[in-house]
Amino acid sequence: MKRKILPLTAFLVATLVTLMLLLIGWAQQSIELRQSLFIDQLNKSLGEKIKQYESTYYCFEFEANSYFTEPNSFGLINPFRKKNDTVDLSEIQIQHKSSDGEKRMYDKIPVYSAGRINMKILMEFEMIPEVKHDSELTGAEKFIRNYYKNCLVDSNGKRLADPIILDSLINQSIIEINPEAEYVYTLAKQGEAQPFFESATTNQQIANLDFVLYTHDEKVDNLVLSVFIPNLEKLFSNQSWNVYLSSGILIFIALLLIGYLVWMQIQQRKMIIAQQNFVHSMTHEFNTPLTSIKLIAQKLLNSPEEPFFKSGKILKEEGNRLQTGINLVLTTALIEKDELLLQKEDIDINAILLKLADRNEELFRLKNIELELMLTEKSVLFFGDEFHLENVFQNVLNNALKHSDGSMVIIRTLRSEKEIILQIADDGKGIPKQNRSTIFQKFGGRTSKSGKNGFGLGLFYSKTIIDMHKGSIVLLSPEKGTEFEIRLKT
Repeated sequence: MKRKILPLTAFLVATLVTLMLLLIGWAQQSIELRQSLFIDQLNKSLGEKIKQYESTYYCFEFEANSYFTEPNSFGLINPFRKKNDTVDLSEIQIQHKSSDGEKRMYDKIPVYSAGRINMKILMEFEMIPEVKHDSELTGAEKFIRNYYKNCLVDSNGKRLADPIILDSLINQSIIEINPEAEYVYTLAKQGEAQPFFESATTNQQIANLDFVLYTHDEKVDNLVLSVFIPNLEKLFSNQSWNVYLSSGILIFIALLLIGYLVWMQIQQRKMIIAQQNFVHSMTHEFNTPLTSIKLIAQKLLNSPEEPFFKSGKILKEEGNRLQTGINLVLTTALIEKDELLLQKEDIDINAILLKLADRNEELFRLKNIELELMLTEKSVLFFGDEFHLENVFQNVLNNALKHSDGSMVIIRTLRSEKEIILQIADDGKGIPKQNRSTIFQKFGGRTSKSGKNGFGLGLFYSKTIIDMHKGSIVLLSPEKGTEFEIRLKT
């Protein structure tokens, strides 16, 4: 029982495990693809913003009120200037951007009449006056330092980067792509492993993105901006839980179905075993009265009185028929349990057929059927089980005796280099087409002319024995009658 159920169960479980692994692999690939796409999008978006950031290294913009006392002269009112403090124009360059996008630098702004206007002034510088005391700063210097009060500078006051602006740029890019993403960034001088600024602890993670700043400016040290996404794996793995959950539900349902099928198979197998045990017990129980029947039949056959002799003959034939059925049932039970063993030896197929012809001569005569033997001249030797092969040949002959309603049965043997061919043909009514596909199945026998069903085991048993001998038995389709062909490999 276990040998038949376990392979099917193992196959189904293996299929489910394979399916589950495929789903997990697909989900993992989906996560990795989304992560890669997110990093690519962030790299592109942040790269564009970094370029804009680099272009303002020397500059800042502010709105100022400018007044003009006369053409070609101007004054500048600094929002941060102190009383009586003037702006040293040598420290300030004014950039004018025309409507067509052209930028030009001016020391003076040409005007055509006196008046007051609002201007956006772009101021450029190289140094942040960080190292000076407040009392030493001019209004312009103080304006510059206050504007860049968040900048990171070196020991000489030279500007390195503005982490506030960088943080804003990174945050903008991430929000545009995925607002749930977390980020950390560091700044380090190119060629130095230790960063001089960390927005938060990175726990020695590997950066997801690296940007090199100021590569276009020889006067500024190159900086490496490294961006980390700590929750990158969780960011998209959470979206895959639906896949895992649905897969788990399907697999759970499939396991329930497999369990039910296995349970059904076990129950059916128990019923089959109980049926086999019942049949086995009944056939053994029949053997005792069958022996008594045979003894009585023999006594009646020895009687000189004709009525007793005929009764004994009928009783013997029916007893033999019953014995054949019992033997078939017992042999079929052994076949189903894989307990049938063959006792192989060198045998002569022609000799077995001659013995069967002699044994069945009277039966053929009573049925008015002529039995013709067309055997090879030489003996046909084969290494096989004589008892079971003899039963196979007898079963095929019995099939012709019971069902053919013909006038002749021909037994023919042929011999080739690699196999022995045995053909048993009759000229009877043949087997209906609808029954031909099932005659070798268990209980697949056809109905006799009298309307009585056979045991339905003879041809099933015959095919099993021939298969165990590595041979074949087939039903041919002649124009008239029935012909079986048995091939045995030598």
